[in-house]
Amino acid sequence: ASVGFEINDSRNKSIAGSTVGGLSTLDFYSLATSIDRPNVSSSRSRVKRHSTFAKASIGYKNMLYLDGSARLDWQSTASADDNRVETLGGSLSFIFSKLIERNDILTFGKLRASVAEAPRFPGAYANNIVYGGGTPYGSYGVQSLSATYPNPNLYGGKRSEVEVGTELKFAKNRLGLDVTYFKKVDKELPVSVTLNPATGYTSTTTNASQQTYNGMEYTLYVNPIKSDKINWDFNLNFATLKRGVDKISETSEENRLS
Repeated sequence: ASVGFEINDSRNKSIAGSTVGGLSTLDFYSLATSIDRPNVSSSRSRVKRHSTFAKASIGYKNMLYLDGSARLDWQSTASADDNRVETLGGSLSFIFSKLIERNDILTFGKLRASVAEAPRFPGAYANNIVYGGGTPYGSYGVQSLSATYPNPNLYGGKRSEVEVGTELKFAKNRLGLDVTYFKKVDKELPVSVTLNPATGYTSTTTNASQQTYNGMEYTLYVNPIKSDKINWDFNLNFATLKRGVDKISETSEENRLS
């Protein structure tokens, strides 16, 4: 078992510039040689995140394993009144081939199941009004207002996943099969929602949406040639995925993607 904590302070700064209309001096790459006024921009952001976690593992006779974890995350990009996300996780695996007498058919067999949650927080300044600085107009500075309406009540959501599967190996590990079923649910994750342009904004961010993913994964392992001098093996993978949008928001039934 173990417990711990993390402190993350992410700061990003950038500055960019580009010429307009080409260069006044051939092969002299400088903003000063831009034929028209060059485009310049800069940005900066800061995100702070504190986390604490605990995890434990237990095994029984090298064939049964149980793992569990719990985590708390706080992030500065969420509402100050609701900026904590609690997540849990656990897994169970059972090597049932340990209970079977050794044979040349089934070399190894395992069943597994797991549940996991992961936090997802809003992006930087999604809940505040921010201004963008652009290329000056004459001797006047230029600032622009974002077309995304800030939502001061944003909080972190969760991605939950359930997975069950089996791993089988036959003929002294010359043939193997791994099959997994998974289901993911994104609930109350911060997502962009289209607004009527008459509001003065084109979109906003909410925690109301829900999306579901489920599918199967198959892996076939074959080792057709194995000798002292040559060892040839290959894997064949195949997967299916079905994704559905269960809900966009309480007030919207459609969302414009582009």
